[in-house]
Amino acid sequence: MKICLEIDKSINNLNREFLDIGKAINDFYREFHPMSFRFFSFYTKYTICYPSNILPSNNFLYWFIGFIEARGSFIVKNRGELVFIITQSRKNINILYCIREILGFGKVIIQSAGVSRYGYIVQNKKEIEVLISLFNGNIILPTKQEQLRYFIIGFNSWVSKGKIKLEVVDFEYSFILPSLINSWLTGFTDGKGYFTCLIKNKGYIYSYHIRQKGRDNLRIFELIYSLFKVGKVFLVKDVCIYRISGTMNCYNIFSYFDRHNLLTYKYRSYILWKGLYKDLVNKLYYLNKNKKIRIIKKLGK
Repeated sequence: MKICLEIDKSINNLNREFLDIGKAINDFYREFHPMSFRFFSFYTKYTICYPSNILPSNNFLYWFIGFIEARGSFIVKNRGELVFIITQSRKNINILYCIREILGFGKVIIQSAGVSRYGYIVQNKKEIEVLISLFNGNIILPTKQEQLRYFIIGFNSWVSKGKIKLEVVDFEYSFILPSLINSWLTGFTDGKGYFTCLIKNKGYIYSYHIRQKGRDNLRIFELIYSLFKVGKVFLVKDVCIYRISGTMNCYNIFSYFDRHNLLTYKYRSYILWKGLYKDLVNKLYYLNKNKKIRIIKKLGK
């Protein structure tokens, strides 16, 4: 028995040393690569909490962060409890179950039966802690960073009370920039992106756009513009919009979305939208016009 305890103690010491080394490497990387996503803290926390689960891939995490920056909500209730939720319509409920399956925690609920709204929700202290380890220092949009900051303040107060007490967390600002080498923008587009085409008697309007509330996000939208170097960024009241119009301009985004697949129903919209491109370029949009109109209507469904 004594030998077993000594072995267990040695293993725990090795684990602590491993985590200390990993944290040192993570801190070093954070210092010299401040514009890159860092998942070590999340993977460490996730492995401790869910040792038998398969680790979510980096590619999923890039996508997930983009998606929650479009559709996620960090909520601190009046009594101090915390809730993280992603809301979607019935047509997109599958992505909520997919997130639940990959992360291995949280639940999918009906938010409003009358309007068919569903949510992926996390309310458990330890599960919230795991999510914070992923989002802290990895959020791009300034408005979402500020929401997370208040969420972490609430978390630190929440976890100091009750039977389950956890360590407080220091909020970390992020300096990460949008990039075409990961799926962050795909996730954001799945949340608040649109592929549209309007055929008129004398032509057509073919476009892609993303949007998000908060004028503080304007700089990030301008940086996304700089990745494609086409389109324009503008404000409508307090909403930032980046729009690309015209077939030749929209052609510039095909390679990105072909490499980084959309995961919601937007994937189907993208395939239908891209399928119209050739006819539009060759000025054949007037052929089988009714069929094309039916396709266009499906883009918004």
